[in-house]
Amino acid sequence: DGRAGGSLNDPRHFDNGSTVTVDVLLEDSFTGGAFGTTEAGGALHEHEFSVGDALVFPSYKYHSVGRITGGRRRTLVLEFWQGDENRCNHRCELIRPRAGEPYLCEDAQTSDGCAGRVSVTLTA
Repeated sequence: DGRAGGSLNDPRHFDNGSTVTVDVLLEDSFTGGAFGTTEAGGALHEHEFSVGDALVFPSYKYHSVGRITGGRRRTLVLEFWQGDENRCNHRCELIRPRAGEPYLCEDAQTSDGCAGRVSVTLTA
């Protein structure tokens, strides 16, 4: 969720650790805020992006969002990961076995479950 004045003004930003990133534009009642990727040679390529469009790219690709000059920019960002399932949003080892036994992250050991657990329901 971005508002006037906001940006991701880092042309060398990338999504560390995930393999694929998907950005879906949810609202277009804004000006500015262009999504761009840094291409070979360092040139910034801005991508057209309309409500409902999904931009799918490898997570290691440098990307940025220009300054929002008016309105509100809402985007759903999904990152796909490879490996074992994790249930905490900070990717702890809540359900991973350690030495053949289930291992709980420190948050889960010291409280009633992981404080960072996220539950999301999507409906049409």
